[in-house]
Amino acid sequence: MLKVAVLVLALAAYPAAAESLVVEVDRDVYHYGDTLAIVIIVEEITEPFATMYIHDSDGKTSSPIPVLLDQPHTRPPSPAPFDRTVFSEGTYTVSVEYAGLTASTSFDLVDVGTLVVSNWIKEVAFLWGNGEISDANYIDVLGSLADEGLLVPDGGAEPSLPAWLTAPTAWWLGGLITDETYVTMLQYLVDRGIVTGLAG
Repeated sequence: MLKVAVLVLALAAYPAAAESLVVEVDRDVYHYGDTLAIVIIVEEITEPFATMYIHDSDGKTSSPIPVLLDQPHTRPPSPAPFDRTVFSEGTYTVSVEYAGLTASTSFDLVDVGTLVVSNWIKEVAFLWGNGEISDANYIDVLGSLADEGLLVPDGGAEPSLPAWLTAPTAWWLGGLITDETYVTMLQYLVDRGIVTGLAG
C-alpha cells in the first residue's frame, strides 16, 4: 500500500503531457511590413509556458522565446513588422515545444517592394516627437533612410525640421499614415528645403 502511495505521489509531481500541440500562422506568404501572426493550440494546459523558436532558410535559429499559455488558443504578440534590415527573404519555420511535444509550421517572406521603415527609426521618431531628442539627432537618424535608398539627401545643410512635423509623425507612428506616405512627405520637404541637414 505504501509503495502505491509513493508511486501516485511521484506521478503527481510531473504534469501530464498535453495530448496535442498545433502551431499555425495566418498565411503562407508574408511581405516586408507585415506582422507575423502565430497561434499555439493545445488540447489541455498542463504547463504555464511553451518555448518557441524561429528558424530561417540558412539554418539560423532564434534564441528560445518563452510563451505564456493561459488558454487553449494562445496568440503570442509580434512586436514589429518584418524589416529588410533584420529579415532576409526566404522560408521560415516556427517551432514550438510544450509538455514533451513539438509542432512546427512554415511560411515564406517575399519582397514585393513595399517601403518599410525600420522599427528602431520609429522608436527614435517617438522620442523626437516627445521632445526627448533634438532635431539634429532625428535628422541624423533619418540619414539612415538615405543610406537605405529610401530618401535622397539634401547635401548636408544646417539641420532644420519644422515644429509642425510632429503631428504627421504622430499620425505615422499611430498607423494613420503608411511608411511610404511618411517617407514621401519627408522627401517632398527635403526637396523644397523645408527639412535640411539630411546627409546620406
